[in-house]
Amino acid sequence: MPSKDTHPDSDVGPPASLGIFIERGKASWYGAGFKGHKMANGGRYNMYAMTAAHPNLPLQTWVLVHNLRNNKTVILQVTDRGPYTGKRILDVSYAAAKQLDFIAKGTTEVEIYKLDNNHGKQLDSDIRLQ
Repeated sequence: MPSKDTHPDSDVGPPASLGIFIERGKASWYGAGFKGHKMANGGRYNMYAMTAAHPNLPLQTWVLVHNLRNNKTVILQVTDRGPYTGKRILDVSYAAAKQLDFIAKGTTEVEIYKLDNNHGKQLDSDIRLQ
Protein backbone atom coordinates (compact mmCIF):
# COMPACT_ATOMS: atom_id res chain seq x y z
CA MET A 1 0.00 0.00 0.00
CA PRO A 2 1.35 3.47 -0.84
CA SER A 3 2.31 6.03 1.75
CA LYS A 4 -0.77 7.76 3.12
CA ASP A 5 0.68 11.23 2.54
CA THR A 6 1.31 10.91 -1.20
CA HIS A 7 -0.78 9.99 -4.19
CA PRO A 8 0.13 6.47 -5.35
CA ASP A 9 0.47 7.63 -8.98
CA SER A 10 1.97 11.07 -8.62
CA ASP A 11 1.10 12.25 -12.12
CA VAL A 12 -2.53 10.98 -12.08
CA GLY A 13 -5.54 12.34 -10.20
CA PRO A 14 -5.74 15.00 -7.52
CA PRO A 15 -2.53 16.34 -6.02
CA ALA A 16 -1.51 14.89 -2.65
CA SER A 17 -1.67 18.40 -1.14
CA LEU A 18 -5.48 18.18 -1.25
CA GLY A 19 -5.54 15.62 1.53
CA ILE A 20 -4.13 12.47 3.04
CA PHE A 21 -4.50 9.41 0.84
CA ILE A 22 -6.65 6.89 2.72
CA GLU A 23 -7.43 4.03 0.36
CA ARG A 24 -8.27 2.82 -3.12
CA GLY A 25 -11.08 0.42 -3.92
CA LYS A 26 -14.68 -0.03 -5.03
CA ALA A 27 -17.45 2.45 -4.20
CA SER A 28 -21.19 2.01 -4.59
CA TRP A 29 -24.16 4.33 -4.06
CA TYR A 30 -27.39 4.23 -2.14
CA GLY A 31 -30.56 6.15 -2.95
CA ALA A 32 -34.32 6.29 -2.54
CA GLY A 33 -34.62 3.00 -0.62
CA PHE A 34 -32.79 4.62 2.29
CA LYS A 35 -34.55 8.02 2.18
CA GLY A 36 -35.21 9.27 5.70
CA HIS A 37 -33.41 6.38 7.42
CA LYS A 38 -31.43 7.36 10.48
CA MET A 39 -27.68 7.61 9.82
CA ALA A 40 -24.85 6.90 12.23
CA ASN A 41 -24.38 10.64 12.85
CA GLY A 42 -28.00 10.91 14.07
CA GLY A 43 -29.32 12.71 11.00
CA ARG A 44 -31.71 11.41 8.35
CA TYR A 45 -30.45 10.19 4.98
CA ASN A 46 -30.99 12.64 2.12
CA MET A 47 -30.07 11.15 -1.24
CA TYR A 48 -29.52 14.66 -2.66
CA ALA A 49 -26.90 15.62 -0.03
CA MET A 50 -23.19 15.19 -0.75
CA THR A 51 -22.52 12.49 1.83
CA ALA A 52 -20.87 9.09 2.19
CA ALA A 53 -20.77 6.04 4.40
CA HIS A 54 -17.39 4.64 5.43
CA PRO A 55 -16.66 1.77 7.83
CA ASN A 56 -14.23 3.58 10.12
CA LEU A 57 -13.39 7.18 9.21
CA PRO A 58 -14.67 9.50 11.96
CA LEU A 59 -18.20 10.76 11.36
CA GLN A 60 -18.37 14.30 9.96
CA THR A 61 -14.96 13.83 8.27
CA TRP A 62 -14.64 15.57 4.91
CA VAL A 63 -13.24 13.45 2.08
CA LEU A 64 -12.27 14.02 -1.51
CA VAL A 65 -13.41 11.09 -3.65
CA HIS A 66 -11.73 10.61 -7.02
CA ASN A 67 -13.36 8.31 -9.60
CA LEU A 68 -10.48 6.48 -11.25
CA ARG A 69 -12.56 5.46 -14.27
CA ASN A 70 -13.40 8.97 -15.47
CA ASN A 71 -11.22 11.33 -13.37
CA LYS A 72 -14.24 13.09 -11.76
CA THR A 73 -13.91 14.26 -8.17
CA VAL A 74 -16.32 15.31 -5.39
CA ILE A 75 -16.09 16.54 -1.80
CA LEU A 76 -18.26 14.56 0.63
CA GLN A 77 -18.91 14.40 4.34
CA VAL A 78 -18.90 11.02 6.09
CA THR A 79 -22.26 10.80 7.87
CA ASP A 80 -22.91 7.08 8.04
CA ARG A 81 -21.34 3.63 8.38
CA GLY A 82 -21.02 1.12 5.58
CA PRO A 83 -20.80 -0.33 3.06
CA TYR A 84 -21.86 -3.74 4.28
CA THR A 85 -21.77 -5.56 0.94
CA GLY A 86 -18.89 -7.20 -0.84
CA LYS A 87 -15.42 -5.71 -0.76
CA ARG A 88 -16.53 -2.11 -1.13
CA ILE A 89 -14.78 0.69 0.71
CA LEU A 90 -17.36 3.49 0.37
CA ASP A 91 -21.07 4.09 -0.20
CA VAL A 92 -21.95 7.51 -1.60
CA SER A 93 -25.26 9.30 -1.89
CA TYR A 94 -27.22 9.37 -5.15
CA ALA A 95 -26.17 13.01 -5.69
CA ALA A 96 -22.49 12.12 -5.27
CA ALA A 97 -22.77 9.12 -7.59
CA LYS A 98 -24.45 11.32 -10.18
CA GLN A 99 -21.60 13.86 -10.04
CA LEU A 100 -19.05 11.03 -10.15
CA ASP A 101 -21.00 9.64 -13.13
CA PHE A 102 -21.53 6.03 -12.07
CA ILE A 103 -25.29 5.80 -11.43
CA ALA A 104 -25.88 3.33 -14.30
CA LYS A 105 -22.89 1.12 -13.47
CA GLY A 106 -23.69 0.98 -9.74
CA THR A 107 -20.05 0.80 -8.66
CA THR A 108 -16.74 2.37 -9.62
CA GLU A 109 -13.10 2.37 -8.58
CA VAL A 110 -12.18 5.33 -6.36
CA GLU A 111 -9.48 6.85 -4.24
CA ILE A 112 -10.38 8.50 -0.95
CA TYR A 113 -8.45 11.43 0.51
CA LYS A 114 -9.14 12.68 4.04
CA LEU A 115 -9.35 16.47 4.24
CA ASP A 116 -8.94 18.52 7.38
CA ASN A 117 -12.35 19.82 8.47
CA ASN A 118 -11.63 23.48 7.67
CA HIS A 119 -10.33 22.65 4.20
CA GLY A 120 -13.28 20.32 3.54
CA LYS A 121 -15.88 22.90 4.59
CA GLN A 122 -14.21 25.59 2.47
CA LEU A 123 -13.97 23.40 -0.63
CA ASP A 124 -17.60 22.29 -0.20
CA SER A 125 -18.69 25.92 0.15
CA ASP A 126 -16.67 26.99 -2.90
CA ILE A 127 -18.16 24.20 -5.01
CA ARG A 128 -21.74 25.12 -3.99
CA LEU A 129 -21.15 28.75 -5.03
CA GLN A 130 -20.20 27.77 -8.60
